[in-house]
Amino acid sequence: MNTLIAGLLLAFAASLVMTRVAIVVAFRWGILDRPDGFRKLHRSPIPRLGGLGLFVAVWIPVLILLWRPDLTLVADVLFWHHRAVAGLFMGSLVALLVGLWDDWAGVRPLGKLAGQALAGGCACWAGMRIDVITNPLGGAIELGIFAIPVTILWFVGCMNAINLLDGLDGLAAGVSMFVCMTLLVLGVLFQNTFGMFFMAVLSGALMGFLPYNFPPARIYMGDSGSMLVGFLVAGISLVGAQRKAETAVAILAPIIVLGIPLFDAFLAVVRRWYHHVPISFPDRHHVHHVLVGMGYSPRRAVMILYGGTVILGGAALMVTMNRGRLVLLIIGALLMLVYVGVRVFGQVGFRDVVGRLLDGQEERDRRTVLRVSIEQSGLRMRQAASLQELWEACCTCFEAMQVSRVRLQAQRTGKTAMDYRWARTVTDDQPDPPERSADCWTMTMGLRCSGSVCGTLAIERRGARAAHQCMDCELLEKVRWFIEMAPVWIAFCRDSAELPG
Repeated sequence: MNTLIAGLLLAFAASLVMTRVAIVVAFRWGILDRPDGFRKLHRSPIPRLGGLGLFVAVWIPVLILLWRPDLTLVADVLFWHHRAVAGLFMGSLVALLVGLWDDWAGVRPLGKLAGQALAGGCACWAGMRIDVITNPLGGAIELGIFAIPVTILWFVGCMNAINLLDGLDGLAAGVSMFVCMTLLVLGVLFQNTFGMFFMAVLSGALMGFLPYNFPPARIYMGDSGSMLVGFLVAGISLVGAQRKAETAVAILAPIIVLGIPLFDAFLAVVRRWYHHVPISFPDRHHVHHVLVGMGYSPRRAVMILYGGTVILGGAALMVTMNRGRLVLLIIGALLMLVYVGVRVFGQVGFRDVVGRLLDGQEERDRRTVLRVSIEQSGLRMRQAASLQELWEACCTCFEAMQVSRVRLQAQRTGKTAMDYRWARTVTDDQPDPPERSADCWTMTMGLRCSGSVCGTLAIERRGARAAHQCMDCELLEKVRWFIEMAPVWIAFCRDSAELPG
């Protein structure tokens, strides 16, 4: 215990000093979070280099004990788990560097995801894997060959959960500190010396950072800090268990105690998927934004989420220490909280999500029918004996795709240009007649022969969901290919002149 307290205090002191240094460095390098009037409402630029101070504060106590393994029993444990220490160091360094790059110059979402997966891969190399998953009602579930992808997904999920929570001053750092203290208590209960020490130093580092980050913040964690903390929490929870049963339990406790950030990240993914926007698209519908929108001050919203994390931490300890009816009651209460949280913070109802899933299945079925129809029409195009038969086969495709209007124009040297037009017939039972719709989606495609543009195909789709229903560009490309490969089209364009434009 003396070593744990000493490590916590040393990390706390190092974080106080290094965070102050990071503020100066951030202003000098221009790594600042500038207000945008939408999601970033602070009045002046604020440094976002908190990850640098946290990284140094965490690893100073660890390196001291590795340098003198004879000092204490904890140093001996770290020495014998040197591969796990190396994996945590390499993974945390990757998380820090990717986060710094994103804070400084910006990284594409796929690039950030690749960096997070690389950090998780470093942990897997060091032996930190989720081989089993706890089952509160029975024995552990073996993962087998799925251990590595599930482990990487766990690391990516934790890093993004902390990252998405970093939206109010002091929120991500404070929630992470309570998470680490809960896992520290769990390590004491399981006599997990390795996990106890790392959680102690990470808790101390966050304690030293929080005075600078609590409202009003003088520095932000940034992606470097949130990804670093998320990686360390995910990794340390998997290290040091002496039996498979402990490993199975070790993954359950962080899931429960990280309930708020994981829940917020899950809702963000579902919400953006439902509204047809990229997963990385920022919005103001996170849990903390909703609380502020309800009228709570930012500081009170932060304190509410602190209290929620403490409650979830107590639930995590009770679940990992008990079996039977109490566990069922706790899990039932947590599921009820999830349901209430979705209703309050989700911005999307359960029926909406189910309807969206059913719409997705209908869309996949529609595209399958379309592909078959286009293939059949393509056969008719190849067998067409005249341009009129070719055009009739094309119109069959456009009718199946619910296109509103199509115009095919072509010309041949010394001959009259051809001009075919088609408009979809609208009946009284169709809710979206083309002439009354506000949405319109158009595309003009060139028709080639022997490398020259011999004609154009102009397509128009009107309807309430034109932008979503008519984005069948791949299928339209196939229709164009069938037209260009039809013998009657090649014969018509053999002496063609290229159209202007």
